[in-house]
Amino acid sequence: MGAAQANEQLSNQFIEGVADKRVAKKLAKAVAALHCSQMDVSFNTEARDCMIDLFPSFRSNMLKLGQGSSRASKTAVELGKEYVSEIWDNVEASHRSTDVPCNADLHAFNVLVEGKPDVSVLQRFGDEGSFVICDWEMAMVGPLGLDIGRLYSIPVAYIVAHALSGHEHVTHHLIEYMNLVWSEYASEMRNLGGKDDLTTHYRNVLG
Repeated sequence: MGAAQANEQLSNQFIEGVADKRVAKKLAKAVAALHCSQMDVSFNTEARDCMIDLFPSFRSNMLKLGQGSSRASKTAVELGKEYVSEIWDNVEASHRSTDVPCNADLHAFNVLVEGKPDVSVLQRFGDEGSFVICDWEMAMVGPLGLDIGRLYSIPVAYIVAHALSGHEHVTHHLIEYMNLVWSEYASEMRNLGGKDDLTTHYRNVLG
């Protein structure tokens, strides 16, 4: 949508503590449309295998955290080796799911939006609220929740960063943005006749 005008990463908005709700609505509906489209299950399976091949290393590194003294290490110790292994077993099983067509790399750095107007113009966002989803090389038929979960990842990181900096009003604004993405997405999925089990879907998003 509006490729000629979308030339700035969506993540920049979160860094500045703002978020264009027009983009939230349009992006959510676009992702729902993708998830309700048709794609051959065998398409680009190499992308899935490439990611799954990394999981043993992630699992090993998480288990090794238990040997340190950091906060992450203490958490790993509290979880225990069996539970850490179970987490990664579930991650791999989920990643092998073939629920919906998805971008599979849909984080805020891969969404371009309109650049901010000149400083002489007293507005935070461009006129159209246009956006472009880029970097489709990981696209595949994958698990429910993967795309929206990735969309949530960057805002969540900046919510934590702004909260630690004492910017409480910013955290509320970004949480509203995330809630709007989900409500618009869920509504459009129902309208388009997509997957019915949105409860499981939302659980996967948070996971």
